[in-house]
Amino acid sequence: MKNEIKNKKDLRVEEVPGAGFVWLDVRRPDAATLKEVKRRLPHLVEEDLDDCLPPFERPKLIEREHYLFMVLLYPIYDAKNKAIRQTEMDFFIGKDFLVMSHEGVLPEVNRFTARRALGVSPARLVVELAHELSVSRFPLLTGISNELMAIERRIFGEENGDLIRDILRVRNNILSFREAMQGHAAVFRKMLGHDEGLFNPDDLRGDCDELTSHIDDIWNFLAGDKETAEALYDSHLSLVTMRTNQAIKNLSGLAFIIFPMSLVAAIFSMRAEHMPFVGNPHDFPLMLGSIFLMMLGTTLFLRWKKWM
Repeated sequence: MKNEIKNKKDLRVEEVPGAGFVWLDVRRPDAATLKEVKRRLPHLVEEDLDDCLPPFERPKLIEREHYLFMVLLYPIYDAKNKAIRQTEMDFFIGKDFLVMSHEGVLPEVNRFTARRALGVSPARLVVELAHELSVSRFPLLTGISNELMAIERRIFGEENGDLIRDILRVRNNILSFREAMQGHAAVFRKMLGHDEGLFNPDDLRGDCDELTSHIDDIWNFLAGDKETAEALYDSHLSLVTMRTNQAIKNLSGLAFIIFPMSLVAAIFSMRAEHMPFVGNPHDFPLMLGSIFLMMLGTTLFLRWKKWM
């Protein structure tokens, strides 16, 4: 029994039963896998099948004679690198068939196929799955917002460590998220403009409107997070610049204090015939006192000018 389950998980082309039409779930597609899909559905265009292979395509919708070819990108979180990367979902939407091609890294897809919806058209299945995938991206947005708030608290703390690296990582995650989600709304609006050959657009209009509303919400959240990340980056650079300037100012003041001391010490080291204090029983304390008086006077002058 365990071997049967393992073999089922290893399948790269699995037909989902109970849908009332041909529903193929293609995981981790390669040339041989897509060749098998082509054998089962000969009317699929080779160019579209090739687009299922890396590198990733941009979100798009192409109308063919017998089907619609849809490409969508979704952001996923790589916990090891604390980075957001993109994964591609490809759909071949026909009147009596549906082909889904993906990397197999989206658990929502597996849960969706396990339900095996009955009496639902391929187009509606795609819209429902896209809706679930879009809604499931909101926790990623929450994670980004929490990271931004944590970074904001660290900016003015003493121990900020690799703060600039964390800011740049979050900015890159936001950029990857935006790149993945841009174009989704346009794809589904274009889908509603399709004629009634494969499906009735009016039957999907309500679901597509709700989906595009979620996508717009995601985009608005990302726009806000992008502005916040850029503001934190600018604030951090300003704070670093201020601290650097203060350190340079302090070092310059210290050099200004040490220079007169060195000058006085150099003068007393001359072997002039009438050098003051030389020969006095207390010549060394007097020379040392002169040096410290010069240092004190210079320090008071810098304080008076508020240069330190």
